[in-house]
Amino acid sequence: MPNERDLPHWRRLDARNPGELEAARALARRIADLDPRYSIEHERFWFREPDAMRIYACEKDGASVGLALLVGSRTSLPLRLGEVTIGGIPVERQSLSGCPLFDPSVGPLEAPLTRQLLTRLAKDLPRDGVGFAWGARADTPLYELLVSHSERLPFRVVGYGEIYHRRLIDLPARYEDYLAGLGAKTREDLRRNERRLGEATKNTLRIEVYDSIEKIPAFLDAATVVSQKSYQWQLLRLGLRDRDAQVARFSNAARQGWLRCYVLFGNDTPLAFMVGFLFGGTYSSEDIAYDPDWQKFSVGNVLHCRVIRDLIALGGRAQRFDFMYGDNTNKERLSTTARLEGNFYLFPRTVRGLFTYSIIEAVNRSSELAGRTLQRLGTKSAIRKRLRQWARKRVV
Repeated sequence: MPNERDLPHWRRLDARNPGELEAARALARRIADLDPRYSIEHERFWFREPDAMRIYACEKDGASVGLALLVGSRTSLPLRLGEVTIGGIPVERQSLSGCPLFDPSVGPLEAPLTRQLLTRLAKDLPRDGVGFAWGARADTPLYELLVSHSERLPFRVVGYGEIYHRRLIDLPARYEDYLAGLGAKTREDLRRNERRLGEATKNTLRIEVYDSIEKIPAFLDAATVVSQKSYQWQLLRLGLRDRDAQVARFSNAARQGWLRCYVLFGNDTPLAFMVGFLFGGTYSSEDIAYDPDWQKFSVGNVLHCRVIRDLIALGGRAQRFDFMYGDNTNKERLSTTARLEGNFYLFPRTVRGLFTYSIIEAVNRSSELAGRTLQRLGTKSAIRKRLRQWARKRVV
């Protein structure tokens, strides 16, 4: 292992200083061309308020050879038992997406440089601060450090959910080629569901694309109707809440040319929607929801198929479909490739950090124990179904 003194070092840049902010943006543009792990999450970073931006440049002999971008936010760590949120702990969260990025010239040093970055981050956190690694890729030293739970790390690490496969689709030139790459039963199901839904809606199915500022209000009008009926809205407090915030987020994406959202209609009624962004040849599907009254037709999968057709029709602008964080059986059936990754909370080794860590660990273990017990009793699926039915009845 290289001597610490011989390594490049991390320097925090001041996002409120126009000169340093422009230097960081220039570094990002260069790194984006050199490190294929650069994504829309890194690109969107530059449109945040300066106080939310935490920028670290890795420097060697006066040149910048690495970049780490973290987003700071006041939030509450959710305490969940299964699908039910029972409370939260207020914290200052500093979030890193994917991994730090590097010039290939220092690629062999990525492991010690990543450890060095974590040490620096722990020193810079506020008193109630925690770190968070979103989608830490299994093919990076960051992931290896976090899953090892090394005592040498300046953090206690808690996984947020299970390690999962991030599902992706390498988009072919024709929709029929995409279907050919799926399992035979999946192909049959997709065709049957689309046919049955078409018949149930008297052949009025249509998909609308929303990719400009002018179309955002119409998208939110239609999609919010669906979102409010979903279990995510009622049980997880997710969905298209805070219209003003959504308008601002989508408007910014539209100005950059990234916005591409969809709504599936039948009889002019919104049945399902997808929120997504197209950047660097990858379509990131950030949110999808459907009207549970149409669940038996697998309406979400019908929308998915229509979206894939539309992306392929763009003639090469979209080369990959990204299901984003988390995994499930449906994503697995519909994808053509995958990579392993995980989400992790990083609690500093302080008194307050230990307190927060202990509460999160206790709730996680209780939730896991309850889940295993219900699974053993054969009632887990039934209870989940009842919870979602109860959530639907709460919709006004």
